Amino acid sequence: MDPHDPSKDGGREIPKPDEDDVRRATRNAQQAKSRQDAAERKVEAAESALEAAKKLGVWLTFLPMV
Repeated sequence: MDPHDPSKDGGREIPKPDEDDVRRATRNAQQAKSRQDAAERKVEAAESALEAAKKLGVWLTFLPMV
């Protein structure tokens, strides 16, 4: 018997989820999304910094040695 599959529950109702569990899961999902967004912004900033450093390195190769 699968409590999550209505065709296998012997005609019984599927229990409603606990409100606190739903709130907790929703909050956790929102926090995870916020962390993911922040991490993606940090990656973009690091990629931009790396690209700038590469350009600077190429530019510096053209300067005469002092």
